[in-house]
Amino acid sequence: MRADQARARDLERERESVYVVPGVSRGTQVAIDALGVTGAFHQYREFLRQPGRWLYLPPGYLPVWHVVEARDQLEWALRTLPPRPRRELRRVVARLDREFERRTLPDPNARVVYSCGREAWWWRRLTE
Repeated sequence: MRADQARARDLERERESVYVVPGVSRGTQVAIDALGVTGAFHQYREFLRQPGRWLYLPPGYLPVWHVVEARDQLEWALRTLPPRPRRELRRVVARLDREFERRTLPDPNARVVYSCGREAWWWRRLTE
């Protein structure tokens, strides 16, 4: 019995450690998980939860994830997912994008960067 309880507790911990994209159906969550981009979504969302009116992108690259690289991963997912999951994820990411644009400033000197074949506007924000 103790082994069963320990296993149930371990499964619950595993379930809690998996990132969930709020506002999408279970099927969409499964599709997003299959692409391995839930961590990118979490990184992007957590960056936007910083206090203050303005957000500043960290200069250079962080060892694990850089917020604009996380956004690149989300763009890739939006191009890869089937239509229904794509619509659901796009709706959630669009909300985050509006917040990102509202709380960062454009960098007039930034070079144009492309992600998945289209201009990645999120790379053209001030980093300091």
